[in-house]
Amino acid sequence: MFPEFEIVPIVTIKSLVTAFQRKLDNNYYYTGEIHDFWEFVYVMDGKIGVAADAKVFELEKGDIIFHKPREFHKIWSHQGKKPTVFIMAFSAEGKSMSLFENAIFNLSENETPKIKVLIDYFYSIQVQSSPGEDFIKYWNPTQTFVQIGTNHLNTFLLWLMENKAPKQIEETEEHTSSIYRKAIAVMNDNVYRNISTQQIATECGVSLTQLKRIFSKYSPYSIHKHFLNIKILKAINLLEDGFSVREISDMLSFKNPNYFSVVFKREIGYSPVNYRNTII
Repeated sequence: MFPEFEIVPIVTIKSLVTAFQRKLDNNYYYTGEIHDFWEFVYVMDGKIGVAADAKVFELEKGDIIFHKPREFHKIWSHQGKKPTVFIMAFSAEGKSMSLFENAIFNLSENETPKIKVLIDYFYSIQVQSSPGEDFIKYWNPTQTFVQIGTNHLNTFLLWLMENKAPKQIEETEEHTSSIYRKAIAVMNDNVYRNISTQQIATECGVSLTQLKRIFSKYSPYSIHKHFLNIKILKAINLLEDGFSVREISDMLSFKNPNYFSVVFKREIGYSPVNYRNTII
C-alpha cells in the first residue's frame, strides 16, 4: 500500500487577463481603473506612486503590490524617474487569496529569480508585440502555453504565501493624500446616506475645487462617481448577505429600486437580480 495525499488547491487561477513589462516615461500618469479581477504591479527598477482605494504609496525597486477585485487603483512615475514595471492581471479563487488583499511585498536581489521565471516566460512567448504591449494579446493561445503560464503564476503566488510576509510600508504623507484619505473615510461613513460633493469637501476642510483637483490626482473617478462606486460595492455585500433589491435601495438611499437597478447594471454589467443568480 502506498500513502495517498489528497490535493486540495488553496489557490485556483481561473483565467489570465494581461501581462506586460513596460518602461514608463518620467511624466507617466495613468488615470486609473477598477475591474473584477486581481492585478499586481512589480517594480523592476526606479520608483512609482500608487493609489489603491483610499491609500497612497511610494514603491521602489523590488516592491510588488496586489490590487484585489473591485479596488480603485492607479500608478504614476515618481520623482521624474523612468521606472520599469511588470504588471499582471488574472482571475483567481481560493480563501488563501485573501492573504494578498491590500498587500505589498518586497523581493530582495536574491529573491528576484522567483518572479523572473514568470516574467521571462511571458516575454519569451510574445510573437508580434512591441515593447510595453500586452504579451498575452499576441501569444500562441494553445492550452499548453496557457497551462504553463498558469503554473508559473500559481507557483509564484504559493511561494509568496509560504515565504514572505507583507511589507509594512507607510503611506505617503503629502498633504493632498491626507485629504484624499479623509474624503474616502467621509464617503464610507455616509454610505447609507446621500451627501453632496460640497458636503464632502466641507468635511475635509477644503473647497470643492481643491477636492476635485485632488481626486483627479489619486482617483480614476470624479468625487460623485467614486462615492457611487462605494455604494455599489456596499450593495454587492448586501446582496451576498441576502437582502432584497428593495431593501438595499432603501438602505443606500437610492430614489427607488428601479433607479438602483439601472445604476447597478450600468456599473457592474448585471442587474442586481442577475448578479445574485449568476455571480453569488
